[in-house]
Amino acid sequence: MRRPGIDTGGHDGRDRALGEAIVFLDHFRSLPDHRQQGQAIYPLDEVLPLCLLAVLAGAESFVEIARFGTRKSAFLRRFRAFAHGTPSHDRLGDIFATLDSGHVQRCFVARVAALTGAPAEVIAIKHMAQNLRPKPAPKTCAQNLRGRAPGKDTLRVRRKLAA
Repeated sequence: MRRPGIDTGGHDGRDRALGEAIVFLDHFRSLPDHRQQGQAIYPLDEVLPLCLLAVLAGAESFVEIARFGTRKSAFLRRFRAFAHGTPSHDRLGDIFATLDSGHVQRCFVARVAALTGAPAEVIAIKHMAQNLRPKPAPKTCAQNLRGRAPGKDTLRVRRKLAA
């Protein structure tokens, strides 16, 4: 039994998913892709829906977006071809480094405005580049100790590190 608004993955669901992808991508049509055309194996019309869906699913970094792409490749192919699979986290970083983040944000705000009917001026979105910036590696014990006044615990840890 089909419930209204629930995509069961049938032919109608694929058509609806493709339609939504086309509408979403239509708002990004003005976004220039400055990569060399012969060298870009991951087209923006695949990368952008991947990132949107991954972030909606909770991804907060390029690593998590790449992991989402790997795990959900069959699902993603309902929207676009993904002929070369999904990009790695490094490749995602390279792709987004070439894009104008202000232009990406304006395109996304236009899509949200069209979806909600709200004026673009009242839509507040945290800067996307902040959310997609690679997270720093966890600090080592020695890095955590720098800048602290050496107390008894700090000196004990330093002795253990030196041993």
